[in-house]
Amino acid sequence: MYLLARPVVVLVLVGLVVAPLIGQQEFLIVGVVWVIGGLASIFSGRRALPGRAVRPSDQPELVTLVRRVADLVDFRTPLLVRVVPTGDAAMTRAKVRGVDVSVLLLGWPLIRFLTEAQLAAVVAHELAHAESVRGRLSELAIRARASLVGSLDDRIAFPAAFKAGLLRSTQVDSWHEEQAADAVAAAVVGSATVQTTLERIRLIDSVWELIGGAVAEVLADEGAYPIDLYEVIEAAINDPVLDRRVRATAGREGESDPFAASTHPPLTMRIAMLPQQSGATRWMDRPVLFSGSEATEDWCVRTVFGVGARGPELSPTRALDGDLSRYENGLTEARGTLTAALGAPTWQEALPRAVSALTLDPGALGVLLDPDVRRLPQPLRADVAQRRAAGCVGAVIAAGLLDQGWQRVSPWTATVLEDPAGSEVDVVKTVHALVETRNAERLQELVDDAVGSRA
Repeated sequence: MYLLARPVVVLVLVGLVVAPLIGQQEFLIVGVVWVIGGLASIFSGRRALPGRAVRPSDQPELVTLVRRVADLVDFRTPLLVRVVPTGDAAMTRAKVRGVDVSVLLLGWPLIRFLTEAQLAAVVAHELAHAESVRGRLSELAIRARASLVGSLDDRIAFPAAFKAGLLRSTQVDSWHEEQAADAVAAAVVGSATVQTTLERIRLIDSVWELIGGAVAEVLADEGAYPIDLYEVIEAAINDPVLDRRVRATAGREGESDPFAASTHPPLTMRIAMLPQQSGATRWMDRPVLFSGSEATEDWCVRTVFGVGARGPELSPTRALDGDLSRYENGLTEARGTLTAALGAPTWQEALPRAVSALTLDPGALGVLLDPDVRRLPQPLRADVAQRRAAGCVGAVIAAGLLDQGWQRVSPWTATVLEDPAGSEVDVVKTVHALVETRNAERLQELVDDAVGSRA
């Protein structure tokens, strides 16, 4: 039954035999999708629609926005709108009372944290996707690629180079689709608004994963879940320090996608490719009014943490009411990782060894700290390994500096600190810059500050 449950295995097995014979890797996507479609139709069964329904009588502002955008992009298919708990937006199809309809899924964080103009950009982008994916073959091709992406860590393994080559050969088309949908959004709301929307969504996604994930993990260990999850996300996305850190990583998105799995181009590329448009109409610079937002948010939180479902029973608590520094558990983990990798009894003894390693061969230290880096293709491997090393050592130094009385400048990160002179120091960024220049002397000074041995 495993082959039937994971159609990508069928996809790859057939492709291994046929694609080399005809010299067309695309055969895997174009030809075998019919096999996938047949299996899916037989075994998937009828599924309930995801999310929570949005009714025109309850949410007139949101429904009016969607209808305005649909008219502007000439989208004529019957359309339902549903709210999902995460920061996603997507289109799917369903049959309701015998009628084929499109379903627009909008993440609650998008509705809550985007302005009407930005949300209109999201809706235009998704409707453009739905218009471009017409016909069962296109839809199955998208599902086939997604299934292959999902198989990257499967227990039935195929050569990573083969998977990467196949994904890379189909990534170009998916990137063109994204750029075309961005262009449609620009025609509706203007290029400047699309840019701010993309930047805002990236911030929301990063905060959801990093801060939301950390808060959920810490509280789960205590048998609790945050009933104020979206308040936590709001506080974090409005933090200027966190905003700067997320923006600073925009140019390195490819590091986390060595196998070309992403269907979206890097943010910097998407912004650069936007056509200059002023927009078709005016939109409000505030979030849409959403009736019953408290009930919807409560449903979202309960859905995220499976409250009421089978599994461990968690108690509700307010994450923002306690000490926020406890959600930054990466410092303790970094200390343990560094001492174990270098065979040192304490982190204080590990740091001087780390300085020597960073000066001589930071890449080797990065691989020692994170062996999975070996799986990355060159030349990406060397750069990522160096960043892993600088990140871990920087976190350990930051932990020591906090012990020595340096202060956080943000409750959401423990590696951007205020030194005794009142200056802001991004410790990890500083360590990385010193590694780049092989400045062992300054690195040692930071270590001395962290362990309290500097005169």
